[in-house]
Amino acid sequence: GCAPDTFLGTGLQSTLDAVGSGRIGTPFAATATWGSPGPESWHPSPQFFFLRGGGPVLDMGPYYVTALVTHLGPVTSVVARAVNTERHRSVGSGPLAGTELRVETPTYATAILEHASGALSTVTLSFETWASGNALLEIQGTEGTLALPDPNWFSEAGRIFEAKVGEWRDLTPSAGYVEAGRGYGLAEMVEAIEQGRDHRASGDLALHVLEVLSAINQSGVGDGPYTMTTAAVPPAAVPLTAWQGEL
Repeated sequence: GCAPDTFLGTGLQSTLDAVGSGRIGTPFAATATWGSPGPESWHPSPQFFFLRGGGPVLDMGPYYVTALVTHLGPVTSVVARAVNTERHRSVGSGPLAGTELRVETPTYATAILEHASGALSTVTLSFETWASGNALLEIQGTEGTLALPDPNWFSEAGRIFEAKVGEWRDLTPSAGYVEAGRGYGLAEMVEAIEQGRDHRASGDLALHVLEVLSAINQSGVGDGPYTMTTAAVPPAAVPLTAWQGEL
């Protein structure tokens, strides 16, 4: 298995349940947008964020792309552009304050993911963003819109706009582990082994997400669509569950 396991909480599981029950009709598009100026202002030793294996795509992308794959299904192709600016970066706090940072990985990336379901996702991940008013995650359906909660957390509530209702409403938790926290993915794996079923935060899911992120990070000007070589079956929604075991 592999992180992230945040999608097992009531936040993303309830939006997944809303998709599965047809409350927004057929999902056909999604947007995922995360940005910050970068971690150097607060992290005392941030150089690793800017080396190969770092950057916003591999730092925060796992949360966002895992949410997209679990809600819309596996990705079949990726078109992306990734760059870094010439902005000077240095450590902003701690004993290394003022130390210049090397930037060896893209600090801004945008991509279009095509899902096997036919849905299209637009993903933007950035260490170049000073401020933004964009929603973190939204899914557009033929009969409504879902605003997904922050995928870095477990229990924040999503919101739904159903065309037949005509207004935004908070989603009542309908699926997921109640008051979940870090480590629930491992605990759920143990339970799955005991029950003889597949666990949800699986290596297959993580490998598929990693391939998507790698395709985004390695894209250059003029590259055509990247065809995915892996796939993952999105796990079924977790029934609304108050965990009874020990973590």
